Amino acid sequence: METLKTTAECIKNILNEKVEEFYKKNALDLNAAKYYNEEYNAFICIRNFLDDFYRYKDYRSRMIDEEPDLTGDKRFDAFLAALCEHFSYHYNLKLPDWVLKQDRFLKKWWFPNNYEFMTLMCLMQSPASFKRRGIFIDDSFFERV
Repeated sequence: METLKTTAECIKNILNEKVEEFYKKNALDLNAAKYYNEEYNAFICIRNFLDDFYRYKDYRSRMIDEEPDLTGDKRFDAFLAALCEHFSYHYNLKLPDWVLKQDRFLKKWWFPNNYEFMTLMCLMQSPASFKRRGIFIDDSFFERV
């Protein structure tokens, strides 16, 4: 079961290794590696966390309580805090203190999807916990199959 702490470790590991190494180690198609970067792969960790958060309803509080180590990328450190705050609000969970630490906020705005045509939509749709940290996502981010 993934927690925000293990998700941060996963992100840190991905950001510190080459895309090709990540794909080899995880038995993924090396041909696909040329199309993706470390940032894209880091979101795999977050999607895995989302899957577990939705699946293990009785453990949700434990999954977000422990402060994750910093990933080495301020954007992902802020993203994990925003995600935690968002879930705390929407699932009636206690908001952990670590979420409000200064190193969990960005000074420069970030649009993780990297598509300029989606900028306006992300500005409108991004949840408050993300907006206040300078992160803008569209509302499809939380959808999982």
